[in-house]
Amino acid sequence: MIINEKKAARHLDIDLDDLDNEILKQSAWFYYWGRKWVKAVRKRNALKVASEESYAERESYWRRKLNKREDHVTESMIKSKVLQDPEYKKVNSDYLDAMYNVDTLKIIKDGLRQKKESIALFLKQIHDEKYSEVKQPKGDKYVLDAIARGVKRKIDERRRKDKRR
Repeated sequence: MIINEKKAARHLDIDLDDLDNEILKQSAWFYYWGRKWVKAVRKRNALKVASEESYAERESYWRRKLNKREDHVTESMIKSKVLQDPEYKKVNSDYLDAMYNVDTLKIIKDGLRQKKESIALFLKQIHDEKYSEVKQPKGDKYVLDAIARGVKRKIDERRRKDKRR
């Protein structure tokens, strides 16, 4: 499996000018990369078993072959032959590639989780700036809006008191 790192980078970027679209696509991207991760884990696990089986087969083969030719065969001699064996090297190389893919996809998955949290924090910041009382220095639009709301509230309270009398 080849991981398209440019595509992953695009999915991890946050377009601040189009937050609505970012929010809507976030779960789809998480699902897309999460499914790839699950498939990669399954493949890695199968290749781990295949690598172990290949090692055992090649070990048995080299043990028989070396025992026919030599009087004293050590475990390190057998291990050395197995690790140099082209059949074992191929299966083990595939397993190492699968491990790399799983690790890369986990990073992407974690990045998407972090992106979700960043979007949530950014939206909270926008909300707080928009709806908080006085947050900006005097003369700023937010301050004037807050003052106008306060004056309107006082007028409404007086009207209610006048109606009660």
